[in-house]
Amino acid sequence: MIGLTSQVDGNTVINTIDGTISYQRIIDFIKDKIGSWENKVMLWDLRDANLSGIPSQQMRSLARTMIPLAERRAGLKTAVVAPSDLQYGTMRVYKAWASALGTATDIRIFRTSEEALDWLQEEPE
Repeated sequence: MIGLTSQVDGNTVINTIDGTISYQRIIDFIKDKIGSWENKVMLWDLRDANLSGIPSQQMRSLARTMIPLAERRAGLKTAVVAPSDLQYGTMRVYKAWASALGTATDIRIFRTSEEALDWLQEEPE
């Protein structure tokens, strides 16, 4: 079963993906939820996600599509929990494309949710 959920905990949005997810499903989900994510830091939990259905060229398209949406969260942090080598590598490709395209958010990839949450809660430098 594919699950894609979003919950708000104070100033943090926690998005969780369970199962194999498609590029279009992620885009639709983000467009539907982005209004409730403004002014909040964000964690994407991919611990139970299967990203094999999203080839690297779609990661580039995802990054391009996200640029105008990321403007709504300019300056805010986004942490991604990606413990497996495939998840971590896939999300590093996404981050590289997003950075090259000039994303307005600070994106970091972590292996554990503890590291990600610690970084999200740090005071800005």
